[in-house]
Amino acid sequence: IADDFEGITRRGQFLYLVTSEGIIYETLIGEDRSRVRYNIYDTGLKSTCEIEGITTDTEDGFLLLCKHSVVSRKSNQLVIYKWRFKDRLQAPSLWLNISLEAWDALPKGPKFMGAGLERDPESSNILIVESKSGGLLEVTSAGEFVRYQHLGLKDHPQAEGVAVMANGDVVIVDEDVKGRLAVYPAAWR
Repeated sequence: IADDFEGITRRGQFLYLVTSEGIIYETLIGEDRSRVRYNIYDTGLKSTCEIEGITTDTEDGFLLLCKHSVVSRKSNQLVIYKWRFKDRLQAPSLWLNISLEAWDALPKGPKFMGAGLERDPESSNILIVESKSGGLLEVTSAGEFVRYQHLGLKDHPQAEGVAVMANGDVVIVDEDVKGRLAVYPAAWR
């Protein structure tokens, strides 16, 4: 499948991939190099926002991060939709829409551009990697600010994805020419 994939997550024995247009691919995890069947779900978000990531939700669904959104075009907003697993054929609902202007810990300047998100399995907080300034934003599952860690464009010139390992380490991947992967120990946060 050739598409603009923006995120991947796992739930049980299934993998889920999301495209920038909000198409979700669902498949059972297969053997190495095997072909697998898959289901396709159209979230209907194509005209609402450009999707930049997917992560599981603690309840029964997935969170979808918007990069450019109809909701956030004129302001610096963090916009995340929730797509419920049991309601796969229904449109996602707006889960989080927060103005980032009030959070003094965020860098001033270019608009916040979320590029990937992950739920921390230990705290249930959401980690959002940001591409414009190379930073990591952490919010609670209720959308409250926890912290912003400036990582810098030198080390993360185009951050695109974030993952939390089983031991709590945070992995950030960059989509620059060299394709960097950085691992930060759990104690770093």
